[in-house]
Amino acid sequence: MSHVQSRALLLAITMTLLPCASFAAEMPKELATRLSDAKIDEDRFTALCAEAVRAADPEATVSVVAPFKVAVTSQGAKLMVGFENPWRASPGSRAQAVWNHVQQLRDVVQASLGKVMGELSEIVPLVRGEVEASVQMIKAGKYNQIGERLAGDLWVIYAFNKPTHFMPVTDADLKRLKLERAQLRATALKNLRQQIPPVEKRGGAGTWMFILPKTGGNFEASLLLFDELWDGKSTEKEGDFVVAVPARDILLVTGSRSKAGVEKVSALAAETFAGGDHPISKQVLIRRKGKWETFQAQ
Repeated sequence: MSHVQSRALLLAITMTLLPCASFAAEMPKELATRLSDAKIDEDRFTALCAEAVRAADPEATVSVVAPFKVAVTSQGAKLMVGFENPWRASPGSRAQAVWNHVQQLRDVVQASLGKVMGELSEIVPLVRGEVEASVQMIKAGKYNQIGERLAGDLWVIYAFNKPTHFMPVTDADLKRLKLERAQLRATALKNLRQQIPPVEKRGGAGTWMFILPKTGGNFEASLLLFDELWDGKSTEKEGDFVVAVPARDILLVTGSRSKAGVEKVSALAAETFAGGDHPISKQVLIRRKGKWETFQAQ
């Protein structure tokens, strides 16, 4: 991402990163106490997040630009860090969620300076919703991560799957790796199939979930891209597949002829999207002719 060094990047950072020498190892206890206060509002929370960034990286220039949005300049790299997901954590775990978020700045800074490169075998597809900051920026043409609309408000974005975080795939990366855009989805899916365990199906009575054990909940939504899961399969005589991915680790499935199943999936999607961590979308989709479409209940 070296060619975007001069512009701000809006990053929704969500994975835990081990601290390094240039970042403070622990959040100050007094700051952690203030972040754990259940009565703080969005503005106060964002100000405390900015304080956490300063505590982790004292040499960084930090400023609040909007609720949950903090601008950071570190080692010459300009970043815009989103703190929506830590805000959704319970008050008791909010401080740790913020600190995990902040600790990832190290690798993000290194990537933005072009000091970290991704490999072809690391490229994976991530299904994300327009609620996510990076998707909003891609949609607006203000962020150079490669992404494409899947259906409704769901997008497929491409990233290098690093041990501690996801790093955006850009057109510059494709050029460096000699990979054509037309080959990107197939390459990413091939890589992901090699990285995940067998898919497990859990549930019953016409409504179930697809689970990927021990993957950190990052790839369940990406199963929407696995044609072999959906095409030529039966939904136990309940019609076409109807699904929802309200959060990264939740893939709800039922059949279009099951009124109870559709109602259950719709209700669970709305509830999880409103109150869960790492939300994606409350929209319900239906599989028709090998494609996902937004579902309209009759």
